[in-house]
Amino acid sequence: MSVKDVKCTQIFPDIGFNECVILELEDVSHHKMNIATIYRSPSSTTENDKKIIEYIDILCARNGNKLIMGDFNWPNINWNTWETSSNIEGKFVDCVRKFFLNTAHKYTN
Repeated sequence: MSVKDVKCTQIFPDIGFNECVILELEDVSHHKMNIATIYRSPSSTTENDKKIIEYIDILCARNGNKLIMGDFNWPNINWNTWETSSNIEGKFVDCVRKFFLNTAHKYTN
């Protein structure tokens, strides 16, 4: 298969969250791969945080495999224990668990 055999479409979920991109790749056999990038500012509002979670819900409901990458800036999540003291961060952890997403994280300052 070559690049010319892959159809690429940008997806635009209408939820009012713009710090993201979803690309859907589809090969000639109609296998799909959804690739998403998401950025969450450290000063993100609770409303914006809810939209990020909704965005992930929409992405995970799409047909095909998924790859989600991003800079989420959730400082209170302990990824070793999956615990947090923040309600909205807890909802994010619940979303990650609900869709059986794997996490790879690197802490930066």
